[in-house]
Amino acid sequence: MFSPSILVLPLYQVFSTLGLLDTIWSIVLGHLAWVLPFSTLLLHSFLEEFSKEVEEAAQLDGLGVWGIFWKIVFPLLAPAVGVVGIFAFASSWGEFLFAVSFSRTNIRTGPVQISLTISEYRIWWVCLLHQEFTGLFPQLFWQFYLIDILQEG
Repeated sequence: MFSPSILVLPLYQVFSTLGLLDTIWSIVLGHLAWVLPFSTLLLHSFLEEFSKEVEEAAQLDGLGVWGIFWKIVFPLLAPAVGVVGIFAFASSWGEFLFAVSFSRTNIRTGPVQISLTISEYRIWWVCLLHQEFTGLFPQLFWQFYLIDILQEG
């Protein structure tokens, strides 16, 4: 795992060249560039441990490549996909650096909007607490929901 700050300058230059600054695509692609490598490594390490005997038994039963994937591998891969989903959502939901670097006026994510409630002379406590709660609620809901699914098996 690495800090997203090492990606900001190269991605800023690429997005500036492509004309993607201050669009939703710059934020989405920035988060994708940050989360995708770790997610890929996590799923790859899970798939390396998958037994070849199970695949061979499925081939003997007459399943093709897609049948093996959808009927055998994917149900066994569901907990790992859930963990990757929790990681990707949690790391992208509260991310501040990409959102403030790649968007100036049009696009504001939750953390950027929360930072605007604090000014030099005043803190808008009501707005700050409301935005914090509305930003925290979806993350807690999805984490508890996915944890329940993962514990059921």
